[in-house]
Amino acid sequence: MSLIALSDVSKSYREPGGASLPVLRGVSLEIAAGEAVAIVGPSGCGKSTLLNVIGTLDTPDSGRYVLDGEEVSQCSAERLAALRGEKIGFIFQLHHLMPQCTALENVLLPTLALAARPDAARVRTRAAELLESVGLGGRLNGKPAELSGGERQRVAVVRALINEPRLILADEPTGALDEHNAESLTGLLLDLCRRSGATLVMVTHHPAQAARMDRTLRLHEGRLLKD
Repeated sequence: MSLIALSDVSKSYREPGGASLPVLRGVSLEIAAGEAVAIVGPSGCGKSTLLNVIGTLDTPDSGRYVLDGEEVSQCSAERLAALRGEKIGFIFQLHHLMPQCTALENVLLPTLALAARPDAARVRTRAAELLESVGLGGRLNGKPAELSGGERQRVAVVRALINEPRLILADEPTGALDEHNAESLTGLLLDLCRRSGATLVMVTHHPAQAARMDRTLRLHEGRLLKD
């Protein structure tokens, strides 16, 4: 069963002069539950915009998007916010950790956005166990400034998984890392998603990272190329 289904989705932005700039042009795709998919293509081809549409951070101008059986275009702003909190975890190239919070506190932040607050003790234990699973068991109380770049990005991965989402969206998560840390982070992300059953959609410029996914989608000038 498809977790993600886009049909003829298009998106344009207004340039400063008022002209319309097409970014996505009639994109149709399906991604199965539990699948790991890479989105690749040259800079400016629409990869991040497509990821934002899938993550309900951006609204398409036309077309249809169904997420986990729910028609996204029919959702209110409140329902979209709830969908993001309940079903989607985000990882970006820059970790976006709160500098004043510890690693453990950063991981717990997404739980505060849930309409139904989870049991505090249970979710704290889960956060600590996830950090332990990515080699940060001894860094729970470390703040971002005290962590390496690779460690900060591992905290960001764990934060994306804390609410047990159906879908993980990663936009160039290894872009700021060296080759060794990039390989390690991709392996950790794939392992964690496969263990939890989460679907992974990752934008990347690195062929080696894309090759580790189940499938690769290629964008060119806003259009999805055939395999």
